[in-house]
Amino acid sequence: MLYLKTNQRLRSLLANLLLGSVFVSLAGEIFNAKLIQAQIIPDNSLGNERSQLTPNNVIEGGATRGANLFHSFSEFNIGEGQQVNFANPNNIQRIFSRVTGNNRSQILGTLGVLGNADLFLINPNGIVFGPNAQLNVGGSFLATTANSFKFPDGSEFSATNPQVPSLLTVNVPIGLQYNANNGNIQVQKSVLEVPTGRTLALIGGDVIGNGPLLRTVGGRIELGGLVAPGTVEIISNSDSLQLSFPSGVARGNISLSRDEFQTDLNVRGTPGGSIALNANDIAIADSILRSGINPETVNPNSQAGDITINATGVVTITDATSILNTVRSEGIGNAGNISITAQSVSLTNGTQLQASTFGQGNAGNVTIQAESVAILGEDRDGFSSGIFSNVQQQAVGQGGNITIKATSLSLGGGAELSASTSGRGNAGIITLQISGSVVLDGKTSGGFTTNVHSDVFLEAIGRGGNINITAESLSITGGAGISVTTAGQGDSGNINIQVQDTLLIDSANSVNGISSGLGAGAVGNGGSIQIDAEKVVLSNSGLIQLSTFGQGKVGDLTIQARSLILNSGGALQTSAFGQGDAGNIFLNISDLVDLSGTSSLGASSGFFSGTRETASGRGGSINVVTDRLRIADGAVIGARTLNTFRGGDIQVNANSLELTGGGQILATASSSGQGGDIAIDVADSIRIAGFDPTFNARLAQFGRPIVDPAGAASGVYVSTTGGIGGNIRIQGDSLTLDNQAQISAETTSNTGGNITLDVPNLLLLRRGSTLSTTAGTAEAGGDGGNIAIATGFLVAFPTENSNIAADAFTGRGGNINITTQGIYGIEFRDRQTPLSDITASSQFGVNGVVNINTPEIDPVQGAIELPTAFSTPSLARGCEARGSETSSFVNTGRGGVPTNPTAPLIADTLWQDLELLEETGEQRGNSDRLRTDNANSPIVEAQGWVVLSNGAIVLTAQAPTVTPYRVESQGSVLCH
Repeated sequence: MLYLKTNQRLRSLLANLLLGSVFVSLAGEIFNAKLIQAQIIPDNSLGNERSQLTPNNVIEGGATRGANLFHSFSEFNIGEGQQVNFANPNNIQRIFSRVTGNNRSQILGTLGVLGNADLFLINPNGIVFGPNAQLNVGGSFLATTANSFKFPDGSEFSATNPQVPSLLTVNVPIGLQYNANNGNIQVQKSVLEVPTGRTLALIGGDVIGNGPLLRTVGGRIELGGLVAPGTVEIISNSDSLQLSFPSGVARGNISLSRDEFQTDLNVRGTPGGSIALNANDIAIADSILRSGINPETVNPNSQAGDITINATGVVTITDATSILNTVRSEGIGNAGNISITAQSVSLTNGTQLQASTFGQGNAGNVTIQAESVAILGEDRDGFSSGIFSNVQQQAVGQGGNITIKATSLSLGGGAELSASTSGRGNAGIITLQISGSVVLDGKTSGGFTTNVHSDVFLEAIGRGGNINITAESLSITGGAGISVTTAGQGDSGNINIQVQDTLLIDSANSVNGISSGLGAGAVGNGGSIQIDAEKVVLSNSGLIQLSTFGQGKVGDLTIQARSLILNSGGALQTSAFGQGDAGNIFLNISDLVDLSGTSSLGASSGFFSGTRETASGRGGSINVVTDRLRIADGAVIGARTLNTFRGGDIQVNANSLELTGGGQILATASSSGQGGDIAIDVADSIRIAGFDPTFNARLAQFGRPIVDPAGAASGVYVSTTGGIGGNIRIQGDSLTLDNQAQISAETTSNTGGNITLDVPNLLLLRRGSTLSTTAGTAEAGGDGGNIAIATGFLVAFPTENSNIAADAFTGRGGNINITTQGIYGIEFRDRQTPLSDITASSQFGVNGVVNINTPEIDPVQGAIELPTAFSTPSLARGCEARGSETSSFVNTGRGGVPTNPTAPLIADTLWQDLELLEETGEQRGNSDRLRTDNANSPIVEAQGWVVLSNGAIVLTAQAPTVTPYRVESQGSVLCH
């Protein structure tokens, strides 16, 4: 026999141990006890009411108190193959059996009651149930290593201080009283079962199970224990018992593992029962815990009980353990809940928690509350660890919710959180409330990614559930993802993420991240994605996408953050492949948006909105509000349509904008649809420069589905191959185009879009840069678009071939209107040349019109008519000419001279007409003399200039000295 061989091997090991070595084996102790015959020895603590063991192993006698029967033994053991039963006199509802000796009890055979009374067995030294141990009871069974049973009147039935229960008249005990150093309960491959609706409770010390089957149909299984003084409360509910463990009292541990068989705790029924584990540390490996609704249940109001795991320490569940609370196929009723509370929770190596419905009824909820939670890995068959609350195929009911509250959460190795529907009913909600970090990483060996998802699967009818995540930080790496999708009939749920610090999506080039979508054949609307974070980073093909392949509109993407950084192929994307519009992208970033680089697959980093050829809907819009926007090294903001509908628009509001190294903002239409518009409003400077040196190689390697064919140059583009081009409107303080940069609204065979630039300060074109609304670039028809420029100064270098063009092939050239204070280095020509040109020509059509408006300044505009009569000013004496030099002073006008020679000159000083002057010959003679003398004055170089009151500028021989508005004191008057 296998058990005997195992025992012999253990004994051989023991014989070879060195003297003084200690070897403890639970299995060895159980098998040694196998040889024990029934050792049931009553003690004398009950006096004349002492217990009696009959020859046929029936225990009779005992002390009867009301509906309670009390037995007391010094030893209580049942040998293998033996059966011992307690007699159940009439009206006895509870049988209490205590062991007062110093040895633990070993139950290797069958322990029973000849009736329906509940059986309570107490032995503080410990209790062992061997491989063939069984129960044959008609009521509940509670085995405990507590010291005593407590009753409401304060009395106890104690195994360590045995007394005659003379005053025990209360029917129901209220608790288990523990002291210190209580023994353990060990269950080795036993089959312990109690009747339908009853309770099976094992309360240690520690509780250790190796491959047992614990079973009650629709009843309750309780495991737990204390290792310090305290009281476990007993709550009697009709036919079942429920235990309540004290807070602040040290608990024992629970260990459940596989031996030859899985440990199996089963309370499924009609309806299902409850399972409760209460301990310090709880370790479960390769086991199964199950509750729920069985197929034969027909009452739609049936409600399964809950599975509750409550630990003050660590919960470790591993090795393909399944914890199930489900409505089974053809069952009718609602599944119960699964809840785990601990300091830390670990679900690994294919462990699964499932509260789903396969029949008619609602799925249950799954709740975990801990400091740290880790869900990791897969089992040997490739099944990943996870939590599931689903409406399965052909089931009818509502999906349950999944809630995790923790300080940290880690999902890896293909782990899943799934609240989905494949039947008729709505999916549940997934809520992650994490005060610290959330990490999603990796995939299974078979390529299944770590994922948090709520789905409406094919043939399902119902709405997808929301996914709500709050955390300090969220990291999605190694291909992991968060998704809400529908492939059936019903709307997708929404994704709401609030992160205090950083949201990181690094997909290791596996193109995954956060997604919302409608699959082919789906009927409904896609869910929206809302993100609120301090910093959002998408790297190595990290992706946030919304898409539809079915009948319905894609949801919108909204991000609010301080900074948004996308590099190495990181992307925000909304697209339509089916019957419905693509979603919109709304970005409100208070500081910086930085887009740069391409992925290893050649795809650009950036924001994308698009429709495919098969889509019957318009493209979504992209709206960016930020302080600084930088697009570099092949990164793109793009709205592209490949169908006949209008493309999405792009709106940028920023304080500064920089496009370098092939960075682009573009709206394209590759069919007969109209391209979207681009509107850029920048408070400060705009700089567009350079090109992407990797563009041609990427285009050759990956093709146009991956690489947008706008070209390598940095720029702003709207273009179509068949439809009407969109428009570009740019407003900023200054705009610089350098090193082949472009602003282009070109079409291949239709009317080009318009370009409007409002740049109050400077528009600078350098080194082959271009503004173009050319139509018919494929030598086809279409009128060139119009270009309107309003700028302080338009500057280009004549020989650098920077151009402004509104040309056409067979259509009419576009109009160019330029309003500027000055235009330098570029001029109108009838065709393009190697110089910097402004052209509006058509090769085979009518040329456009170029208007250059340069407002001229009239120097006398607004001047005041001056009086013709001169007045004699007051002159300070002491200003005398030097040598033979002569002096003169003439003043006219209404201002510019103080009222007296010693007063300061201020801005609002007015000339006062003190007296009228009369023209005399003497005056004329003096004037002639002065003019003659002045003709001999030497010519000197001007050292300064002054502005007269009429606005005229006069050069002066000496730099003027500014007269202050206010003078505190005055010195002597100087000569000038």
